[in-house]
Amino acid sequence: MTSLETSRLVLKPFTFSDTTELHQLATNKELSKWTRCFTHPYYLPQAQQWITRTIKETEEGRNKTFSIHLKRGSLIGAVSFRLTENNEAEIGYWLGVEFQGNGFATEAVKEVMSFAFKTCDIRRIIARCYENNHRSVNVMLRCGMRQVRNYEIKSQSDKCLIIYEINA
Repeated sequence: MTSLETSRLVLKPFTFSDTTELHQLATNKELSKWTRCFTHPYYLPQAQQWITRTIKETEEGRNKTFSIHLKRGSLIGAVSFRLTENNEAEIGYWLGVEFQGNGFATEAVKEVMSFAFKTCDIRRIIARCYENNHRSVNVMLRCGMRQVRNYEIKSQSDKCLIIYEINA
């Protein structure tokens, strides 16, 4: 898979050498509040499993997952997309809590959306987040997405997901 670069970031496939930094980022309880892939507490074997699964799914083409690194080298998060039916893709992303609020997510998501539209025959990208995840909502809006739907999660009556989209 290709690596991508922005003015401040390098987006590249995960490797096993990212495991320790991933674990350090994912152990923050605040991150588990907003992501579906991390729980709290989060242990090193879970990080190893996540990296293994992510590498495998990327190699198989089911997902295209990029690690987000600062140009000086530190892992700060991830952004991925998976192709769905009808020439569409779903994008997801997360950043370590200490790296949020600096525009890194917006920068990474814009770059990956551009890559997805240019290299895959897709006409629409969607993203989802919890209704009260204001930082994620702001990333989607800054990336040109618009809200298209809300729905409640049946197993969690106090949670509502919002779906955003952008067309090619």
